[in-house]
Amino acid sequence: MVIVSQSLLAAWAIIYFIWIHTGDTVYYGWGTTEEGYVKFQKKYYLFRELAWAVIVIGLFSYFICIVGRYSTALKKALTKEQKEEYKKEKDWKKKAEEALDAVNSGKKDPYAKPHWIKKDKKKDGDDKKEEAPAEGEAAEGDKPDGE
Repeated sequence: MVIVSQSLLAAWAIIYFIWIHTGDTVYYGWGTTEEGYVKFQKKYYLFRELAWAVIVIGLFSYFICIVGRYSTALKKALTKEQKEEYKKEKDWKKKAEEALDAVNSGKKDPYAKPHWIKKDKKKDGDDKKEEAPAEGEAAEGDKPDGE
């Protein structure tokens, strides 16, 4: 963005001061009195603006190249297991995005279980079989006659 911005500023300076601005001098500054302004010749001001643009664009381009080279040098080669794990995660994320898109667009979730497949209601302690009471013993909750 800095490179694009500086290029556009340099292009605007060239267009404005060559084709639009009619005087031979450029006043640079702010305020209402002439004391707050610096007076430059048009050619010098254009040279100064273009030199600054070349410096900024050159430095930012250089730093972009250095950072790209540095990031490439820091990359590690993935092992086979890491590649497989990455592929599984990528597939899972793709399925999740598809399901989310389907739900958000009002369609049925393509990865949802069909309605005829019931969910397993067993819990951890429920898989123990209930034992029938032995002969002569009363089941829980049964009261002997007379009590």
